[in-house]
Amino acid sequence: MVHIHKEAVGRAFGVWDMVVSLQRAGLDMGEEGLIAASDLIEWIGGGPTVWEP
Repeated sequence: MVHIHKEAVGRAFGVWDMVVSLQRAGLDMGEEGLIAASDLIEWIGGGPTVWEP
């Protein structure tokens, strides 16, 4: 699940889904590599390279 300020805004199955969810919320983080390296994102139960169904 993708949460912004504790509000669920979508579900991500990969980094590209994060890009889309953040853009829809009005946050342009740029491309996938920037999201993976950002200190603004807290990854719980994995990270930008770990995705589970």
